[in-house]
Amino acid sequence: GYRRLSIDIEAMRDMRREVRDKWKMILENLGFMAEAESLLTVSASASYDRMRNAAVARSLLQTLHTETSIFSSKEPPPERYLFIL
Repeated sequence: GYRRLSIDIEAMRDMRREVRDKWKMILENLGFMAEAESLLTVSASASYDRMRNAAVARSLLQTLHTETSIFSSKEPPPERYLFIL
């Protein structure tokens, strides 16, 4: 059981790493070379109150989820990417 759990955890880490790398490439292609790393670093202390356009960000995230292969289609996209958008 422990070995299977360890394999599952490692697979999730690999998936997160792939998504992060895709986001970093997108941000760099949009001209955010210097800010890409800090934009992708979302901590638990970030709050929805600081977001100016939360509804627009949520809509864009949903569009990215349905029309691209950035995220797994089985699960909804992680909400932490709202802060990046």
